[in-house]
Amino acid sequence: MIAEGILKSRFACVNAWLYNNNNNNNNNNNTSNGDGNGHTRSSHERTMLKKILGKLWYMLCWFLTTSTLYYACMGFDLLSVKKGWIAYSHLNWIGHWTVFGIIIGNQILNMILPKRKKSVSSSSSSSSSTPAEVKKDL
Repeated sequence: MIAEGILKSRFACVNAWLYNNNNNNNNNNNTSNGDGNGHTRSSHERTMLKKILGKLWYMLCWFLTTSTLYYACMGFDLLSVKKGWIAYSHLNWIGHWTVFGIIIGNQILNMILPKRKKSVSSSSSSSSSTPAEVKKDL
């Protein structure tokens, strides 16, 4: 669950980067090689790249999910602690190290990357009144 949230947030960063670059290129190159409507060949290429990356992303997530489930269920399939210990030892405890790496990596990325500020729309705060303000008006 933790890994899924981390991967989704990182994918959202890549998505935002693609959209920001797409908007910047459309603003700068509207007349260079487009059709007059602000569409350039590079935006189409970015759309195709995004679709391909999306498919690859889902394939990677599927592979990692099934691998994680097989690794986690291995001890239950073997039905003894000794056999499970031997099996995990032969795999060098890679699943356990991966989980620890994800947790530590998440902590490091949270320290490095800036926090997103939640934007509050000015129209909702100026036009709406709190219940206390409504009672004062009455």
